[in-house]
Amino acid sequence: MRSRAVFAVIGVLLLGLVLAKTPNKGYAETTTLEASVEIFQPLVLTRGEVLDFGVINPPGPGFIQTFQVWPNEPATVMDPGNGSFVSGEHPGTFIVSGSTGKNFRMFATLGACDKAGIGWNFVTVTPASGTLDTTATVHGAIFIDGSLVTAGEGSCSYTITANYS
Repeated sequence: MRSRAVFAVIGVLLLGLVLAKTPNKGYAETTTLEASVEIFQPLVLTRGEVLDFGVINPPGPGFIQTFQVWPNEPATVMDPGNGSFVSGEHPGTFIVSGSTGKNFRMFATLGACDKAGIGWNFVTVTPASGTLDTTATVHGAIFIDGSLVTAGEGSCSYTITANYS
């Protein structure tokens, strides 16, 4: 009897090993899925008019004034002093294009001014986000230090960055 019991235990153990090594076909499955991709057109910024502060009568020595150019509004002079716009001031324009109907966002970064006594207060793009293709405007403000500025032309740079959103 004892040998039968031993053989029965050995048989159960061997059966367990065989079952453990046999994959269970009922729980495995393979499927093929798809991945999709949409390639956008590169964003292009095409300049129209440049942001222009025009001809300015600068403030006198000892005064620092801010000159602001806005779209659809008259240019304004801030801060005390006797400086004024003379003529030619207007916001800049450019076209943002790419994959039509897609959303974008953009911003401006200030660069340097090449004339002593002139510097940036701010520069802004409108709209800051939207749907392509669109026309945008650039507006901003510079300051002029009447004690440092001299007659002649000067320029200030800025960078526009646009991304899909």
